Amino acid sequence: MGGEWSLVPSFLVELCSTLMDGLMLLVSYISNGTTFAQPLSKEEEEECLKRLAEGDLAAKDELIEHNMRLVAHIVKKFENTNVIKLQYIPKKITTYTQPLSDSF
Repeated sequence: MGGEWSLVPSFLVELCSTLMDGLMLLVSYISNGTTFAQPLSKEEEEECLKRLAEGDLAAKDELIEHNMRLVAHIVKKFENTNVIKLQYIPKKITTYTQPLSDSF
């Protein structure tokens, strides 16, 4: 079961780890009729991931906000399936280690 998580890009894993928190933000965006923040550039995303690895929680929030469109797409795609099991996401995320060879 651990092998399939090694195939998930680190930014996607981080997004899934905050899916529960981000879901409330998503509902807020939708209910207020506002648009999602623009995605980060590759360089900006890499910088946020570096800051996050160093313990900067503001970087985590920035990644969530700027990737909310992706989260909404993933949730919509899998909402009626058993693929996303929310109760397992926090444990998987806290035990995930980013391979050195990950590329964005």
